[in-house]
Amino acid sequence: MNKKLDNPLLVIFIFFMITLILMVFLIKYFGSTELGNLVERDGYCKSAYEDDDWSYSENRKYCFNTNLTRKLEQRYFTEEEFRTVCPKNKFFSKQFYSDCFHIGDSR
Repeated sequence: MNKKLDNPLLVIFIFFMITLILMVFLIKYFGSTELGNLVERDGYCKSAYEDDDWSYSENRKYCFNTNLTRKLEQRYFTEEEFRTVCPKNKFFSKQFYSDCFHIGDSR
């Protein structure tokens, strides 16, 4: 027998809940944009050198000192150094990005 749905609103609610959970899973697993990674690298520069005057150059891929009283300092880093200071969060953590993301800014 072909039984009709008793409550179509319940089906719509379940559909949207499954869609929401799936989207959160996909964003957590794949990431949403490259912008988060750039902000995280900027946070690496600030936390690795313990100074807010450091920033990340997106084009040249190095840390540089933005303090104009000193000469321009540039420091390159490897992916291993980056992940030592800013380890990735575990998949089932509450945060999407590491603590370096919260230290960094998008200047």
